[in-house]
Amino acid sequence: LTLMLHKCIQILSHLIIKIKLSILDLLNGNDYYKIQKFDQQATVNIGVIGHVAHGKSTLVKALSGISTVKFKNELERNITIKLGYANCLIFKCTNLHCTPPSCYQTIVSNSCKRLKCIRCHKKLVSAKHVSLVDCPGHEILMNTMLGGASIMNAAILVIAADEECPQPQTFEHLAAVNLCQLSKLIIVQNKIDLVDNTQALKNYYQIKNLCRSNKLKNYHIIPLSAQKQINMDVLLQLIVEKFTEIPRNIHELPLIFIVRSFDVNKPGIDLKDLNGGVVGGSIVKGVIKLNQYLEIRPGIFFKRKNEILCNFLRIQIKSINVEDKNLSYATAGGLIGIGTNLDPSITKGDKLSGQIMGIGKSLPSIVSKILITYRILKRIIYLSKESVKSLTIKLGEIIMITVNNSTTSGKIYSKKKNRVSIELIKPICCKIGDRVCVSRRISNHWRLIGCGKIIKSNSKLNIV
Repeated sequence: LTLMLHKCIQILSHLIIKIKLSILDLLNGNDYYKIQKFDQQATVNIGVIGHVAHGKSTLVKALSGISTVKFKNELERNITIKLGYANCLIFKCTNLHCTPPSCYQTIVSNSCKRLKCIRCHKKLVSAKHVSLVDCPGHEILMNTMLGGASIMNAAILVIAADEECPQPQTFEHLAAVNLCQLSKLIIVQNKIDLVDNTQALKNYYQIKNLCRSNKLKNYHIIPLSAQKQINMDVLLQLIVEKFTEIPRNIHELPLIFIVRSFDVNKPGIDLKDLNGGVVGGSIVKGVIKLNQYLEIRPGIFFKRKNEILCNFLRIQIKSINVEDKNLSYATAGGLIGIGTNLDPSITKGDKLSGQIMGIGKSLPSIVSKILITYRILKRIIYLSKESVKSLTIKLGEIIMITVNNSTTSGKIYSKKKNRVSIELIKPICCKIGDRVCVSRRISNHWRLIGCGKIIKSNSKLNIV
């Protein structure tokens, strides 16, 4: 009876959302949501990618005013370890004499009152609201970047001018972007204040060769210094003009990719003030609202007598947050935090990272075995061409795969030409046709070696 009641509440809740959306569409000519989403939520997720110490976090801070290096171990080592998030609003001056690119300026999302141009003191108008995903550049954190790529609509590749190009993770991140079919790319040649003209030009032509070898089209290379704020207005203009908003259908059932989860309660908090666990990620499609009932899958899973048991989580949305703003509903676009009624111990320390959230039967199946077709990358920077040609997945080998926002390892138990069957160590939610990024252990590190597509899956799991 309890399960039936939950399902009835879910169906009624979704019907109410659809009715409200339809009424508002009729009353406002469908412009209401565009305005609300633009003001409250970012419309584009931009991944900031590249090799370690090339200035990704510095660039994010220059754009948004927010430092994404927050955790103790990140501050001690001065590197990004977890995915970092920051929102920024880009404005354009209304003065016709304030010409591009200098008319574009960025202001932190939560401090936009009585906006004036810093050059001519005329009024500023909103040009674009974006979310920035700061990806770690260290080689051992490649899987974190691949998981973050699932929520990106576009990417900024940061390359330092004071180092040879390409560096290992520059090449790997660019390959990952191509595998995820992100066609919207801007290349930033950072740290030009540290090199002379000769070195800057040499590095520029190395970047051009890298783009040519990867068959990139319609790309832009911007020399800038994030630290000294040189050429930042050129980058802002390109973000506004090139990174267009991807249209989303608000009438579809909601689907959220979870890439972070955490406990917001401080030690020693009073029991009456205890908050439920929080999950963070991006809405892929649909609309969510306060007090709505959703499911998180695959949820909590464990093994018993060689069987995998899954207990997916039924949650109620208690809060929807974008930075310091509390929303009553949220649509696709931008990064959001969702407060739930879950026990905080379940969400603590990214325990739910890689899972998906939505309405029950609309979610993909939970699978433990998949059959994929794959291909090896034509070029892998740390291997010779002869080694790449002989690089094939072997029977019984353990490989790492990334499907959407989920990363897991699995064992190859069947192989035929370019098809392999994989028994996953932990179950994931996926459907036939989903893209797969394949990583292999080389020199004690997981390296991206290829990509593939799911052509068959086994969803025979015990759901409890």
